[in-house]
Amino acid sequence: TFHPTYAYEEFVEGLRPCTENGQIAYKVEEGVFKRICREAFNELLAQAEIDKRWEEGRDLPELDEGERRIVKELLKSGNYPKFYLIIDEINRGDISRIFGELITLLEADKRLFAENEITVTLPYSKTKFGVPPNLYIIGTMNTADRSIALIDIALSRRFGFIELMPSYKVLINELGIDNVETEKQAIDKIKGWNENDLNDIKKLAVKVLYCINERIRELYDRDHQIGHSYFLKLKDSENIVETLKNIWYHEIIPLLQEYFYDSPKKLKEVLGDKFVIVDKNETTYEFKQMEEFDDDNKFIEALKSLIPRGEQGG
Repeated sequence: TFHPTYAYEEFVEGLRPCTENGQIAYKVEEGVFKRICREAFNELLAQAEIDKRWEEGRDLPELDEGERRIVKELLKSGNYPKFYLIIDEINRGDISRIFGELITLLEADKRLFAENEITVTLPYSKTKFGVPPNLYIIGTMNTADRSIALIDIALSRRFGFIELMPSYKVLINELGIDNVETEKQAIDKIKGWNENDLNDIKKLAVKVLYCINERIRELYDRDHQIGHSYFLKLKDSENIVETLKNIWYHEIIPLLQEYFYDSPKKLKEVLGDKFVIVDKNETTYEFKQMEEFDDDNKFIEALKSLIPRGEQGG
């Protein structure tokens, strides 16, 4: 996980203190990126049946033309070991500080065995380094986080981007409600659930999430929709209503409160008057406490009130 103080020395390599014969000494220690590059490269050579390895603290091994040709043929076949480095919160780190000169080596045509292969000499160990072609880097980020605007253009142009929005398909399938294949099928089913369907607490939870997200899209933006993962806890819950109450009061409401902290009117439009009370001047608000819904039926009816009447079959 990247964070503001994460650095090149942790990611690639750096000097680390150690004790030798009771004395403090410093040695070069490789970081997670260099280590996984070595592992990926060595597995690639093993698959190609080439008896050379990239050892820790040593140079990247030199391959002759015949060995390089064997590896290239293996890469063309697609039958080679693939390694994945997953970096969470990739936009929270100082990219230039973490990758340093290695940012260029991430490009597909500049990796080992590629057309424009580039290797560098690392500053601490003075060893030769390159990025193998069988290493894939996946970075995750939250687009609702304003720091996405600060993401280094040098990094963004080296990555493809896949948007992951709230998935009702995942919820419907994982909660055992139905088995749908596409997001459109999931939304069509949600829209078709009537008042009788909503007696199923799982269906009610999914429909309420959908309705709230539609209001958030309208009142805020599409990037601040509530994710489906909050409700996956309902899957194995023994007391589903109690679990839903806890999700609602300890995760969903605080999130919405943060989104609309300066707009009580919008908060009420999202949550309705069963959960939030806004003063007549629309400047302050109070939430109805979870204890006020000691009767499960009251809580369920309050959730149903968040669904437009036309979608409740009424």
